[in-house]
Amino acid sequence: MTKNKNQLSYLKKFSAALAFLLLIWTGATAQSVKLGIKGGANYGTITGKIPAYQDYDLKRKLSFNAGIFTNIAFSQVVAVQPEVLYSSKGFRIDDKRSAGSTTTEREITGTVNYLDVPVLAQVSAGNIYFEAGPQFSFLLNQETKDHQRITQEGLLGKSTTEGTTYNKSTDNYKPTDYGYAVGIGFKSADSPASINFRYTAGLSSFLKSDDVDARHSVFQVSLNFLLPYKN
Repeated sequence: MTKNKNQLSYLKKFSAALAFLLLIWTGATAQSVKLGIKGGANYGTITGKIPAYQDYDLKRKLSFNAGIFTNIAFSQVVAVQPEVLYSSKGFRIDDKRSAGSTTTEREITGTVNYLDVPVLAQVSAGNIYFEAGPQFSFLLNQETKDHQRITQEGLLGKSTTEGTTYNKSTDNYKPTDYGYAVGIGFKSADSPASINFRYTAGLSSFLKSDDVDARHSVFQVSLNFLLPYKN
């Protein structure tokens, strides 16, 4: 029952974002409008005040993004590009500590999946374009995997115990997040394909706790393909 409710919630979020994208697309019929698909890699971590992980070095985690976009050109120089993306973010921790004859290794991987809706202004200079704008994110799900391995050395040799815990609750996560995106892209008038490099970051904590200020920080690279349509 809970799974069905979650799936319905995801569908509603996707439908709302898609309707927003199509509204902008159809509302700009007097301009040059192009629809496209894109996909690529995310390289993200979380920044801010995070008491639970304050003794650890948070590293970046490789994941992915994929979705659709509409490019609305007002001239050969200026355009607006709203997007709807499935975007996987998160962090990882690889920690190893020794105290006497005991060595503790801890591997934590946090994955937070969103439906991202960036709305970016683009300025072109030949085959290069620059982009910036706000990004609104809708939480889909999360999973935190915590694997610990404890090795002890004694008179009879080494003994190792290990275990993994999973946390999939979103009770402490805000249902929406907002931030900004800035980037640079490369395109050619002779090709429907382009590539862009982007940095996105949250402007507030994505967790509900007042004692935590956790914000997403993500580098993205994406391949974009324009579909064969022009208004």
